[in-house]
Amino acid sequence: MRDRARAAFCTAATLAVLSLVAAAAIAPARLAMAFTAEQAASGETSYTQFCVACHGADLRMLPTAPLAGQDFAAKWRTRSTNDLLAQLRTTMPPESPGSLGEQGYLGIVAFL
Repeated sequence: MRDRARAAFCTAATLAVLSLVAAAAIAPARLAMAFTAEQAASGETSYTQFCVACHGADLRMLPTAPLAGQDFAAKWRTRSTNDLLAQLRTTMPPESPGSLGEQGYLGIVAFL
């Protein structure tokens, strides 16, 4: 009976460790998003056209929504680039959320 309990425990522990290893392997891929210099340049143009009036040229004009610096980093530190992209798509620009198109939003995120 004791051997059976030990075997069950070992099996459960092994499965738990494998689950953690799998989750750790997946997490970085979910958080990482690579951008090109061209996307960032295009995003700067889009930012200047659609965002600078509210967020400022230094990305910090709105005290409740800075897009650079320690406050921005603290807010987004535990969230993914995909989360930021989704937030922009659904809320920006305030008068017309979703209107910048996929490449517009991707460029702005690359610029940020």
